[in-house]
Formats: sequence, structure tokens, C-alpha cells
Amino acid sequence: MGGASFALSILLLLYDWRIPIRKYLWQNMNPPAWCAFSEAVTDLSNELPLCPGWDPADLCNPCQSDTPEPLAYEHDDSPLGKARSMAVHIPTRTSAITDSFIDDLIRVFLDTKRNRRIQPHAVPLAVHVTNRPHAGESEPIKRRHIISQPKLEAEGTPSESQIVLGWELDTHKLILRLPFDKYVAWMGDLNQVIQSRVILLGDLDSLIGRLNHAAYVVPLARHFLGRLRRRILRSSRAPKLQQVTLATYELDDLTMFLHFLQKAREGLSLNLLTHRMPTQIAISDSCPFGLGGFLWTGRAWRLRIPPPLPIYGVHAVNNILEFLAMVITVWLAVHECTEQGLTDECILGLGDNTSALGWLFHSSKLDKSSKYFKPLQLIARKLAIIVTESGQQLCSQHIRGVLNDVADLLSYSFQRREKRDKLGKIVGHTPHPFAADDPPDDELTHRFHSYLPQLIPKHFRICPLPDKIFSFAVLALQTIESSWIHSKSQPTRNKTGHGGGTKGSAMPLASVTRSSVLCPTTNANLSFVPFSSNLETLRGLRQEDFLDATRSRFQQRLCKLPSATWQR
Repeated sequence: MGGASFALSILLLLYDWRIPIRKYLWQNMNPPAWCAFSEAVTDLSNELPLCPGWDPADLCNPCQSDTPEPLAYEHDDSPLGKARSMAVHIPTRTSAITDSFIDDLIRVFLDTKRNRRIQPHAVPLAVHVTNRPHAGESEPIKRRHIISQPKLEAEGTPSESQIVLGWELDTHKLILRLPFDKYVAWMGDLNQVIQSRVILLGDLDSLIGRLNHAAYVVPLARHFLGRLRRRILRSSRAPKLQQVTLATYELDDLTMFLHFLQKAREGLSLNLLTHRMPTQIAISDSCPFGLGGFLWTGRAWRLRIPPPLPIYGVHAVNNILEFLAMVITVWLAVHECTEQGLTDECILGLGDNTSALGWLFHSSKLDKSSKYFKPLQLIARKLAIIVTESGQQLCSQHIRGVLNDVADLLSYSFQRREKRDKLGKIVGHTPHPFAADDPPDDELTHRFHSYLPQLIPKHFRICPLPDKIFSFAVLALQTIESSWIHSKSQPTRNKTGHGGGTKGSAMPLASVTRSSVLCPTTNANLSFVPFSSNLETLRGLRQEDFLDATRSRFQQRLCKLPSATWQR
């Protein structure tokens, strides 16, 4: 904080210098001037109702001598929204609280008889006593009352549905939604830009600000603002009236917001905007031979990369395969929640690939010439729509590769993978510990329970993916294959093990088919002896220890956040 700002932030109260210590959400000292006043009013309005001798009938703002009656809720017969527990306990000493943002104050209180009588008077009285009383016609310099009477009646009347900072807050259903007038205006502007493909630079800047406002309630929407912001930054010195033509991928990002704005208007649960502990866990992994993952409820899946494909055994495509595996597993968790009628769940995606984890929420820095660009956008857009439509919350966390044994063992079977020393040098090839004979799903499920029962959930079972998820997985693999084939600089094939296929082989797009990526599903009466030496190298944590370690790391990360993000 600079010296000038520090000096301006000092308050003079009753000839006593006070330095404000309240901090904003972004953890800077509060700005000077008006905010210093509004924060003081906020604190005073929180303290007034705690005074046992205060009676609004005796002491209140002259502009509000009568206690306003709460407005009736529009849908009285609708059930109350259910709040989900947060990741930490926030202690409270009262049933009402005031918060502020610059010059906007909101007071929230429980609907009790006592609160109805005193809480509507707290903020108006705090504003009145912290200002010089208005002298009416005797004012030396004409000024308005600090509180507008019409605005006090319109916005100061208690209600379960209220406009707060440009959002419609419904505390009856615990929903936050975009007001109808903003929805209509923003959708109109968005459709016009998409159809014309051109926009003034200043208008684009304003549009991005509006979409960023909408992204507050649709967190995954922020994924598609980065490239639009970069367009503004590249043209920072250009005049605001300069006309720009948007690229196809930028128009695709804007098109996504047609869906996001619709969802913002419908409203999202407040439970999705708070910090919570995971209620569903989705773990995934991939290798150049296949993909796999499982839920902590026990449902598992796997897909293979057909040996003739040009991407088979290629290290360079593993990042995008990791991302696809993570999205499929998250989608499977969403599908399971839908089957069970669950909403407002917190789904934790676990993976050992940092690129894939980052791509869940942002990918704007990926160059459009990258061989990953097209498939990544396809997968990221699908993820955003699936999670947003489902009404679930998504978070992610990294897991060390040595602790991700189960998902890793689901990603391949008969292939022999490279074995490397501590320096990364290839020293040989290792087979799958108990699936080198390419067993079907039911047999592999049995072997997991036989050889690694301590690492898997009790109801672990490998099943085919639901049709919608499987069809998308095939489409994504086709897109990955197509992007790889048509990339300008395809590197020399770098094989990771023995598995068939010839160097530099390439097949047409149709080579990725539904049947080619499926693993066998029925028992073939196989006879098999596990590779005991490979089983001994599996160092995954036991189920209970794994869950405890996951929760602990998740809580540690949340504890690093500023305390204001929990309380506001």
C-alpha cells in the first residue's frame, strides 16, 4: 500500500486517528474515501442489533419511522432450498449480518418475529448516525438526503427475492439468477455479434465485461473468455471505434455463452458457489495404448487405442488422452448422479497429469496451430455443457502417479510398456501384472478383487460406458486422430512398447470405430498366472488411507484461500 493511499485511508473519529484493518475479498487494504465510510456503516449496522437496550420504536432513522412489512414470496407453496454443508465451519454469533461492496449494502437475516421488528432498521440507522443530519432548507449548500426515500422503500423492504449487485438472489430456493432485463439485452447483443462476425473494439470490451459477470454463477464459462480477452490485449493501443472481425474459434466461444446465459437466467444453486468437500470422486488415467477410470462408488470403465492407428503408442498425444479420460470419468459421475436423482454434488476429478487438470478450467494459452487445439476445444466445450446442465460442482486435484495404480492398470492390457530408470533411460519393457492375456471386463474385475482388493472400492466393477458417453469418446478419438494426421509437423513415431503396428503407419479417419476401441466384456474361461514381481511394485494407498490423504490435501488447499472468500 503506497504512502498516499495509506494516508487517505486513515479515519478521523472523535479526534482519534484510526487505521482501518478491514480487507476486501482480494486482500488489499480498503480503498479510501467512500469505501471507508461504507465499511464503517457496515460494521455499525452489525453491532447495533447486538445492543440489548436498542428498540427501533425509540431510536430509528427519521426516514423510516415505521417498520416495513416483508414482501410476500411469489411462490409460497414451493419448498425451501436445502443448504449443503461447507468445507469448514463458520462461527456465527447472530442471526443477521450486513455486507457491503463499495456503496451497496445488503442485510440478510433469519425470518423470526424479533428480526422482522429490528433488522430492517439497522442499516438506515447506521447511515443516519454516521452522517451530519440534513438541515432541510437551512443547508448552506443544497444536497440530497443521504438515503433516498423511494429507493429505501423499493430496496429496503425485506424480501426473499431481491436484486443484489445485478443478480436476482432468491433465498427461498437458494438460487442466484440473471435478471430478465439483462438476459434479454445481453442475448440480443450476443446474437447480433455472432451473426455479423464484426464488432467495435470498445463494444467487444463491454461485452466481455458482461459475459464475465455472467461467468460468476457459471464458473466453467470462464474457460471461454481467455481468447476474447487476448484479442482486447493485442489491440490495447487501437481506438475503441476500430472494427474487428472475430475468428471462427472466437465466435465458437461466444456461441457457448448462449447456453451459459440461458443457464444463468434459469438460476444456479448457491450450493454450487461455496467451498465444499467432495461428495463424488472420479479417478482417471491414460497411456498411449488406452484410457481408463473409475468412480469411488465402484463403477469403472476402459477403452483401448486400436494398434493400427497412427496415435497408437505415441507419447506426444498422451496429454490430450489424459484430458479425455478425465472428462469421460467426470461425465460418468454426472450420469450416476442423474440416475440417483442427486443435485448440488461436488465432484472431485483426480488425475496425475497437470496439463489435463489445467485444461478442465482454462486453455486459452494453447496456440490454435497446436495439434491439440481442435480436440481440446471439442472436449472442453462438452465438459462445460454437461457439468452446467447437470447442476453439479466440479473441482480437481493432482495425484502422484505412483498412487494412481488402479486407473493406470485400466488403461492397457496386453501391451508391454517401457521401464525406465531414475534418469529416465529405457532399461526394458514390463507386461501388465495380471492382464497380459487381454482378459474381458468381468474377468479383469475378478482379478482386481483378487490381487488388489486393498486399492479398489468395495463395489468395483468394470462396465461398458453409457451410449452417449461412448459415442462422444469415439468422436473425440476420431478428432484426435484427424488432428494428428493433419498436423503440419508430425514427429517421428516414438513407440512406448511392443504392441503391433508399423513405424509411421497411418489409416483413414474411419479407422477409429466403436468396435475397435471396445475391450471384450464376457468371460472367456482364461487361464492365467499373474506376474508377481510386477504386483509387488504397486505402491498405492489402501482405500481408507487414500481417502484420508485426498481429503487432507483438499482441505490444505482450501485453507490457503483468504478467509474473506469463506465469509462472503
